[in-house]
This record gives sequence, structure tokens and C-alpha cells, in this order.
Amino acid sequence: MESKNNLEIHISGSNDVGPIAKDNFDIRELNGVLDNLIRLANISKTEGYITLSEIDEGCAKLKFNTAKVFLSVFCSIFGSIKANPSLEGIEPPIAEVIEWFQESATRKRYSYKFVADELDLTISSNTHFLREKSAWMPAEFYFYGELRDAGGGTKVNIHLATKEYGPLVINTNEDILRSIPDNILFRDYEVHASGLQNTKTGEIDRNSLNLIELRPFSARYDEEKMHRIYESVGNRWDGIDIDEYIRKIRGYE
Repeated sequence: MESKNNLEIHISGSNDVGPIAKDNFDIRELNGVLDNLIRLANISKTEGYITLSEIDEGCAKLKFNTAKVFLSVFCSIFGSIKANPSLEGIEPPIAEVIEWFQESATRKRYSYKFVADELDLTISSNTHFLREKSAWMPAEFYFYGELRDAGGGTKVNIHLATKEYGPLVINTNEDILRSIPDNILFRDYEVHASGLQNTKTGEIDRNSLNLIELRPFSARYDEEKMHRIYESVGNRWDGIDIDEYIRKIRGYE
């Protein structure tokens, strides 16, 4: 049995009755808090547990017993957020959770204080943990990897295992998957997808990916195909200084 480690969330402020306390805090408000706490825990992709141990008086103070590995994850996340309030460079799933708490704190005039080990993070109407919306722009991408899963219940998607980006979940629809007659699992594909990309960091918002096209892909060098490409170009580039041409295209001359 792992030793117990404490994680706390203090929710303070006022509601229609008065200052928040255990006997006037609507338990339905905990849905969003607990949902987003679970999202942070799932990001670590580690085995462990989080259990609610008690709710204290004075404010809606939630105390959890958690595996040490989860406590380390929360400490790492809270430390990164405190050092980077703009959320620039923070993984999109983590940033979305922090933004949920920030928007809730601003709307309800609440204060959320997270305490993990000796580290704490406060999100209130006086803080501004929000990404620059203008920094995320629509873009198109090409990913290469092995298709591990396809389908889904309420949301249809594909799961692609890539070397460069790790596992990716890309939204699609039933019509696209039905149009592919053969078994597509555990084969290599080139995936053309759309989504959001940070114009400053180049980071891709993994939750925004939508499938455009799925094509079989082979990393094997095809000499005959390359020869056909060379032949199709012909002698169009004969006598042209490539470096000078590129400089002109870029406006240097």
C-alpha cells in the first residue's frame, strides 16, 4: 500500500446565501472542479489513485489522498503555471483545465487555491491565467505513423502512433471510414489533418485535429518513382542559378 499524500483545493468567495461554507455550497458546483481535476490526473498516464478524504468548514475545502506519483504530477503542473501565467508553451490539455478554473473564478468571483505538498497555486478573479486567443491559428498538417484504432462511440476518430508527436487522436466521421474497403489497422499511413497551431511556438493543439485525408504510406525509397519525377521535370531548370532564384522569391533582390 502506498503512503498517503495530500492534495487540497480551497474554494472561497460568496454565493447567494453568503460566504461559502460546507452547509451552503451546492454540490453540483463540484462537477466541473472534479472533472477538470480528473483531466489533470489522466494527463500523467500513470497508475494510481485519488480519493476524497474530507470536506472542511470555513470554505469548500476538498482534501484528497493520492498516490505519490500523482502528487508529483500536480506539483510539476502547478510549478509550471506559477512560473508562466500566460500559459505560453503549456500543453493545450493542461492549459484548457487552468482556463476553466480561471473563467469560473472570474465569473463567480471565487478563489481556487490548490495545495500539493509544499507548493500552492491560487486562481482568482485577480489572476489572469489565459492563453492569447489570437496566437492560435487554423493550419493543416501531415502526420506519418501506424494506425492503432478507428471508430468510436459518440465521437468518431482515429488513433495514430507517430514517432515525432507520439499518439495522436484525430476526429473524423463515419463516411470517411466507410469509404476505405480494406482493414486499415496496424498499417502505416500519411494523415492530412487540420487543426490549430500556435503562431509563436509552433505547438499543435492536439484536441483540435480533424481528418482531411488518409493515405497508405511506405518509408521505403522508391527509385523508379523518383526517376519518373526527375523525368517529368525535364530540362526546365537548366541554366538557372537555384540560389539566386530563391533569393529573388524571398525578396532579397
